Amino acid sequence: MIVSLVVNNKSDNKLVDLSAFSCVQYSLTISMGVLISLIFI
Repeated sequence: MIVSLVVNNKSDNKLVDLSAFSCVQYSLTISMGVLISLIFI
């Protein structure tokens, strides 16, 4: 998955837009959501 994200980031036609992660609040929200979901597994 990480390899596909790196290749996607270098290509001209992006399948996944990762520009939203440049916003600190969005990144923290996604990170906290992932951590909370791991706690409740």
